[in-house]
This record gives sequence, C-alpha cells and structure tokens, in this order.
Amino acid sequence: MKKLIEFKGMKDNKIIKNFLRVFTGTGLAQIVSIIASIILARIYSPDDFGKLALMVTVVSLCSMVATFKYDAAITVAKKRKEIFKLVITSTFFVFLTFLITLVIIITFSDFFMKRLNVDLFFLLLVPLGILMVGLIQVFTSSNTRFKNYKLTSNTTVSQSFITAISQTILGLLFYLSSGLIIGQLIGQIYKVFKLIKNQSYYFSATLYKKYISLKVIINTTKEYKDYPLKLGPATILSGVSNNIIILFLGIFFSSNIVGFYAMGQKLIRIPSAVLGTALRQIYFQEGAAIYRKNPIKLLGFTRKIFVILSIAAIVPSLILFFLSEQIFYLLFGEEWILSGTISSILSVYLYFQFVSSPLISTFTILQKQKLHFYWELFRLALLLGGVVIGGLNGNIVYFSWIITFTLSFSYLLLIAMVFWVLRSNDN
Repeated sequence: MKKLIEFKGMKDNKIIKNFLRVFTGTGLAQIVSIIASIILARIYSPDDFGKLALMVTVVSLCSMVATFKYDAAITVAKKRKEIFKLVITSTFFVFLTFLITLVIIITFSDFFMKRLNVDLFFLLLVPLGILMVGLIQVFTSSNTRFKNYKLTSNTTVSQSFITAISQTILGLLFYLSSGLIIGQLIGQIYKVFKLIKNQSYYFSATLYKKYISLKVIINTTKEYKDYPLKLGPATILSGVSNNIIILFLGIFFSSNIVGFYAMGQKLIRIPSAVLGTALRQIYFQEGAAIYRKNPIKLLGFTRKIFVILSIAAIVPSLILFFLSEQIFYLLFGEEWILSGTISSILSVYLYFQFVSSPLISTFTILQKQKLHFYWELFRLALLLGGVVIGGLNGNIVYFSWIITFTLSFSYLLLIAMVFWVLRSNDN
C-alpha cells in the first residue's frame, strides 16, 4: 500500500511531468515518421535507403567526438557564464571538425569514392551533416541544462515534419535518388536554427561581448579537459559499436540488403530514437541534481526510471516481435516483407537498449567513466565477433539473430553494472 501511495505521489513529481511532456510531444513525431516511411518506401528503392543508412553511419562516426565531449559539461555546469563558455568552446570544436573533415574528403575524394562506391556529391554532404549533428548536440545540451524540455521536444516533432515533407517533395517532383539524404539535412538545419534562436533568452549581450574569444576557448578547454580525456574513449567505442553493423553489412551484403536492414531497424527504433535520447537527457540532468543534493537518493530515482521504462516498453516490443512481418506487408507492400522479418528479430535487443539507455548516464554522474569504457570495449568485442560470424554466413536473417543475442546480453550486463555501482556508492 505504501508503494502504491508513493507511486501515486510521483504524478506531482517534476521528473514524471517532464517524462510525460516528452512522451506526449514526441508521440506526434513517431506518427509522422511512420507515415513518412510508408510514403517514402513507395518513392525510393531499398538501394536509396541503403545509401541513406551509409550516410548516417559515416556522419555518426565522424560527429561522435565533434564537440570533444565539452557539451557533456554544459549539462552539469552551475553558473550561467560557465554554461556560455562551454557552449562557445563546444561550437568551436564542431566547426574545427567540419573543416578538417572537408579538407580530408577533398584531398582523398578518389579513394573514398572507390571504397564506399559513392559519388563526390555524397562525400561533400558528409561534412555538412557532421556540422549539423554537432551543433544539435551542443544546443540540445544547453536547452537541457535550462530544463527547456518542451522546446527540445517540440523541435523534434517539427523536424520530423520538415524532413518528411522535404524527402517526399524531392522524390516526387525532382526524382532525386539522393532526396532522402538532402531531406534529412534540411530537417537538421531547421532544428539547429530553432535551438540556437532560443539561446538569446538565456544569454545576455554582455556574455557575448565578454566571452567570445580564442583566449576563453583555450582556458575553458584546459579547465574541462577531463571530459574529452575521460568520456572521449568510451564515446568512440560507443560510436563504433552503434555504426559497425551498417559498415559490415556493406562489406558482406549488397546495398539492397543494407536498405532492407535499415528500413527494418528504422521503424522499430522510432520510439527509442525519439524518446530514448530525450529521457537520457532528463535522467542526466535530474540525476546529477539529485546526486549533488543527496547522493543516497540516486539509487531510488534510478530504480523508478528503470521500472517505468521496463513496463512501458513491454507491449510495443511484443507487438513488433509477433506482428512485424504483417505490419510491413500491409504498410509498405510485399517488397518490404524482409524488413519486417528483420524488424521482428531486432525488437528483442531494442527492448533492452531502450530500458538501459538513460541509465548509462549514471557512470558520468558518479564519475565512473572507466567502467563505462570497459563496458563499451566489451560490447564492441562481442559485436565484432557477431557481425563477422553473421556476415560470413551470408544470410541476413541469421545475421540479425546474431546481432540480437549479442546486444541483448551486453545491455543486460550494462543494467547489472549500473545498479552494482549505485549500491556500492551507497555503501
């Protein structure tokens, strides 16, 4: 009875309110993404989706350290001037990464075109994608620090609309096979401008005049050097682990198969991609605040978040596991049934990924980045073995099951490690 009253009392808790705000706001984004996928699957070929997946993979790999992880410090900074200095420093490194990537691509364009089997236009869009993703990371962290969850949620919804409309128009009216990639960039550019526009409300003109200088950037870089040193290695491992599947698919299978896999993964990752990231930001912000005030309460807070996510994800996961093939047949047509089969298999590991995604921030809150690094290293080793074994088999269904078993085990291990660390911290 006590637990029931306690759970009922959580309705007034600001954490639950933030969760419900994100869930409600991003629900529309999920609907938009699903409807857009149904339309786009009839405009673009699996090969086009395969190229989009390759673009997303390359951009993700390059942008995972674009901010040099100084954006992570934004969320926990206490003073407004410190937040501003970190925003400026993170933005500087994003532009630096953009310029370095652009020079490398122009210099070695022939090599990349042959290895990736893409044209120069595709390659030149990569630095722009890195720039947009990096800026989104910076200004999402800034808005999260000021607890402006409504803006980030609404911007995600509107970005989904802009992306879907752009991709549809480019495919239907201009017959561009690269319309998926260009449309995604348009959506990202829109989101960047929306997030930056809101910053003027928090930062005065005095801050701009006083702290935008190379000297400030150098001093901030030195002051917060632990973030790239401690978070950087784990971030690189995480990025490689998250993107290695598509890269190996491109090696062992045709671009058509990459497209089928990408579509199957995309549909079931919509809740995780939209809600998971937002919930992780909320958990990190609120968890850090709780830990600063009363470290012992962090275990109870984490347990509540874990229980809520575990229960919320059960029904959607079961539906996807048993009905994905039928759903893909009805929505996308017979051509995409293979994506439904892949989606059904991957739904198993995505359940554990969704549940554990916010909890991974616990390592940063408790300054246990070394444990996070060890877990990322273990996951990458498992995944490397899995993709090679699955790829050599030559069967995409077998490949998908290998990936699911490998990642499910790694996320279960992550959950166990998080609660072990929290209990050890209490003791």
